[in-house]
Amino acid sequence: MAEPASTTLVVIDDDPDILRATARILTQAGYQVVTGASAAEALALTRQHQPALLLLDVMLPDGNGVDVARQIKSEPTLVGVFVILLSGLKTTGEDQAAGLTSGLADGYIARPISKTELLARVDAMLRLRSAQEALRETLARWEKLASQVPGVVYQYRLRPDGSSSFPYASDAMRSIYGVSPEQVRDDASPVLAILHPDDVNSVVASIQASARDLTAWRQEYRVKFANGTVRWLFGDSLPEREADGSTLWHGFITDITERKQMQDQVHHMAFYDTLTALPNRIVLSDRLHQSMATSKRSGCYQALMFLDLDNFKPLNDTYGHSAGDLLLIEVAQRLKRCVREVDTVSRFGGDEFVVLLGNLNGDKTEATAQAARIAEKIRSSLAEPYLLTTNDQSQADAVIEHHCTASIGVAIFIGQEASLDDIIKSVDSAMYQAKDAGRNRVQFCAPPALA
Repeated sequence: MAEPASTTLVVIDDDPDILRATARILTQAGYQVVTGASAAEALALTRQHQPALLLLDVMLPDGNGVDVARQIKSEPTLVGVFVILLSGLKTTGEDQAAGLTSGLADGYIARPISKTELLARVDAMLRLRSAQEALRETLARWEKLASQVPGVVYQYRLRPDGSSSFPYASDAMRSIYGVSPEQVRDDASPVLAILHPDDVNSVVASIQASARDLTAWRQEYRVKFANGTVRWLFGDSLPEREADGSTLWHGFITDITERKQMQDQVHHMAFYDTLTALPNRIVLSDRLHQSMATSKRSGCYQALMFLDLDNFKPLNDTYGHSAGDLLLIEVAQRLKRCVREVDTVSRFGGDEFVVLLGNLNGDKTEATAQAARIAEKIRSSLAEPYLLTTNDQSQADAVIEHHCTASIGVAIFIGQEASLDDIIKSVDSAMYQAKDAGRNRVQFCAPPALA
C-alpha cells in the first residue's frame, strides 16, 4: 500500500459538498490533500504541488476536465502526475471515453462511491503509478545501454528459396526465445515455430514487405511456449540486400510483456469495476448505444433493467464494508449466471446494477414476456440467502448469513423510438416504483413512457 503521509493529492470538484467529503476521507486516511473548484485551479495547484494524483471532475465551471488533462500531459515537468477523472450521472460517456481512450487520463472513478471503494481505488492507482515509475526508471536505464545490448542483438537472413536463419544472435536469445544462438544459426525454424498462432500471418507479411521494399522492420508480436506461457516481443531492424538475393536484417528484439500487461491493467481499471470486475458505466453506455443501433437494424426488442439491492445497508452497518463487498461480488456472480452471453451485466455504483438484454423477440408482447422471465429469474436468485465468509486476520473466519433482495425496474425498447436518456429515466423510475410497492419485485415501465 502507498505511504499516505508522503503522498500529496489534488482534488478538483465544483460541488463544495462533494469536494469537502472527498477531501475529508482522503485526509483522514493520511494523505496530504489540496483542493480546488475550477480548471484554472487544477492547473495552478498541479504545477505548484506536483501531486502523485490529480482527482479531477470532468465538468467544471470554466472548462472541461479532459482539456485540463490534455494540458497537464503536455507539460514535461508534470509527466509523473496521474490524472483520474471523477464523474457522476451528469456526465456522458463521451467525455469519459475522450479522456481515457486518448491516453489523457490514467483512470476513471464513477460516483457515487463508498469511502472504502474510494480509498481502495486511490491506493490501486498509486500502486499502479509507482509500478509505472519503476518501469520508466528501468526503461531509462536500459535505454542508456540500448546502443550496446538492446535485448537480443541479431542478424536474420531470408534466402530466395524462403528458408531463413540467424547468422548471429546474442546470448539473450536464450531468455527471449528459449533457444541458444547455436540452435538457430543455420535454421530459424525453432523461433518461427513458437510464434503465436494469431500473429503468424502478420509477422510473415511484415517481414515480406520489409524484404520487398527494403524498409525497416518494426513489429510487436507474441510468442507462445510449450508450457503455455505467452510473451510480447518488439523487433526493430534494418534490411540490406545480399549478392545472392537474400535479405539480411540487423537489429534487436526486446521483451515488452511487462509493458503490455501494464497497459492491459490500466485499460481494465478504466473500463471495469475493480470490485466485481463487471463493465462500468463507460462500457455500459457504449453497449447501450450499440444495442439501440442493432435493434433498429434487426427489428428485435431489447430490455434494460435497473436493480437496487434491498436490505444492503444493514449488512455494512453491522459487519463493515468488507462484508458488503463480499455480497456485491456474489450478486455480480448470480446476475451473470442468470443472463445469456449476448447480455451485459454492469455495476452502476454502490449497490445498483444494470442488466442489458439483447436480441429479444421482434414482437413486443413476446419480448416483454422474455424480459419478465429473466427479471423474475434474477429476482428469485438474488433473494436466496447469502453465506459470506469473512477473513479477519485478527480472529477466526466467520460465516455471515444475510438476506437481501432486489427491486427491479425494466424497460423494453427498440431502435431509437425513445432517447437513451428517456429510457434510463423511465427504467430508473420503475425501479423506485418497485421499491415503493414493497421491494423484492419487478416493475415494468408503464406505457406510454416507452411506447
